[in-house]
Amino acid sequence: MLIHYFKIAWRNLLKYKAQSVISIVGLSISFTAFTFTLSWIRYEQGYDKHIPDAERIFRVFVKDSTKVDGIRQYAPNALAAYLKEKYPEIEAATGLYAYKTNIRQGDKIVLNQSACINIDTSFFAVFYPEIKISYPERIDKDYYIFTGSAANKLQLGAHDIGKWNDSLKLNLLDIVPDKPTHSNLPFDLIFINKHDDKFDMAWGYHSKFTYIRVKQGVDIEKFKDKLADISVKKDHPGGYYSVEKYQCKLVPLQELRTTHPDTEVAIRYHQLRLFATVSLLVLCCAFFNYLMLFINKIGIRNRGLTLHKVNGASGMRLLALLMCEFVMLVSLALLVGMVLTEIIYPYFATFSMIESSRTFFLRDALLFGISLLLLTLLFAFLPVRYFMNKSIQENLMPMKVSRRGFNDRFTRMSIFLQLFITVLLLFATTVFAYQFNYLNSNHIGFNRTHINTLITYPNEIPIDALRKIPGVEDVIPHGGDFLPKSTTRQIHVERDDTNDYHKLFKFEIFGPEFVNFFDIEIIAGRNIHEGERNGYLINQTADHLLVAEDSTGLKMINDLPVVGVIRDMYIDSPLVPVFPSVYGILESDSWDEGSDRTYFYAYKYVKGMRNETEKEISKLVTEDIGNPPPTLLNMEELYAEYTKSERYLLNLLGIIT
Repeated sequence: MLIHYFKIAWRNLLKYKAQSVISIVGLSISFTAFTFTLSWIRYEQGYDKHIPDAERIFRVFVKDSTKVDGIRQYAPNALAAYLKEKYPEIEAATGLYAYKTNIRQGDKIVLNQSACINIDTSFFAVFYPEIKISYPERIDKDYYIFTGSAANKLQLGAHDIGKWNDSLKLNLLDIVPDKPTHSNLPFDLIFINKHDDKFDMAWGYHSKFTYIRVKQGVDIEKFKDKLADISVKKDHPGGYYSVEKYQCKLVPLQELRTTHPDTEVAIRYHQLRLFATVSLLVLCCAFFNYLMLFINKIGIRNRGLTLHKVNGASGMRLLALLMCEFVMLVSLALLVGMVLTEIIYPYFATFSMIESSRTFFLRDALLFGISLLLLTLLFAFLPVRYFMNKSIQENLMPMKVSRRGFNDRFTRMSIFLQLFITVLLLFATTVFAYQFNYLNSNHIGFNRTHINTLITYPNEIPIDALRKIPGVEDVIPHGGDFLPKSTTRQIHVERDDTNDYHKLFKFEIFGPEFVNFFDIEIIAGRNIHEGERNGYLINQTADHLLVAEDSTGLKMINDLPVVGVIRDMYIDSPLVPVFPSVYGILESDSWDEGSDRTYFYAYKYVKGMRNETEKEISKLVTEDIGNPPPTLLNMEELYAEYTKSERYLLNLLGIIT
């Protein structure tokens, strides 16, 4: 009987093929988008699930309002040891950093771009307490620890532990079991460097990630409040000391990937959730569109259904006939969606940068498909049953007052729901597009188009030699302070009649050509003169903070006058506000003292000649100047990287909408 029903269902799908194709396309595309997004979200949420008592492990960030998300990626080197000593709630604390490295055996690379973490002796106490490592009493030389799989590739065994390996040029401390790489801290090998108090216990160096494991039963909320503000006493030569304040933020290990990922992600987690919501809304649109068309077809086929009823067919059999047709189309849509999933997977894996097997996503797609089939069957059962019975009754008793208006209302409600969701998505996508375009517009305070940053060392490059290169329009020595942003100095300016002070960022420029080169608008005053080291330029934000000292309106910064006010410049991510900044000519004619000097230049190139200028500059730097290959960075690309996640999200929203 079911086979007969499915044959009838297939004939009806072919009879109404236009409606069938529309429904299959809508359901399959929205199903594919939702499946990939939900699988991606599940993957991001699955980080570090294998670590025992992961809920007691936290990453400690130091807050910094000048950074994206308001935190510094790296914490002071001394923070882990300080927290372990001062807070009894902490069971263990460690400082580490992760990177990729190559292991060589002679001239041959035997482990290429392997995941490595630089740790201290407390690492395993925080993450894997079950692993016991016999550390030397004092770490007086560099050591390596390999996972079992890495050791097998290098043909290392238990007999090599604790010995110097001459072919690899390293000390092997131990071999540990492999751990899942679906982690914030995956590793193939571990490096423990020789202990250095001046570096490892320094507050001035920010080069480590700080993790803690709290004791069982600790009230996390109260502990977070304790770490919200900590004061650290620092001793200085001559018996002096200073007190530094740090605001710390605790992030659970299992939430780290979704809130503050250390590695590059194509789309941030909260934006993934937004896209999943959009995909679900589109899926709902496709479902209600199909349900509306299907119920309208019941009205069209009411005479045939009535004849079946008159000839002895029960209501349940007629309902089974209709549900077979309904399920067949949904199943076809899911099948097409599965095929699309298989076809798109390689591109999706490259785009999402997810290191997971194909079966992970196919298993999720199959699970979501079955769940969706059951849900659609559940939601469609009552409406289909109701309209089938009503349609048959209207044909059997034509003189009875019809309730056709209810059917019309259902159609109108379905259309309204689809239109509402469509208009909502179009409006949201349009607003998001305007916001994105504004963030990436030219209104950032300076010109970044067709400009490259050149970084080289140790020899200086003559400006005239760079200007002679075909395609180079202009060149200036550049402080390297933005695009890419590097370490900037801060100066303190006392507030009038108070003991407090303003904190301003100081950027060193080489002359008035800085303003002209980047097309920076001067709002008030004038440009700085050549060699004028007794005056400053400030941005608009700093201008609002500083108050003139007398009736002349002249503003001073540490006894030096402000000669001009320039427009605020977004030198970092547009998601970070502009901070009060000061621009002054470099105090020394040389950029650095010592043998290892790094030089920065900014040059404009003719549109369409970027590659040619980069090749010629690289040739000049390596062959004529004798420096190593230079670093060439494009300011437009660097700025676009700040909003890469938003750009990808906008593209996906445009496609799905």
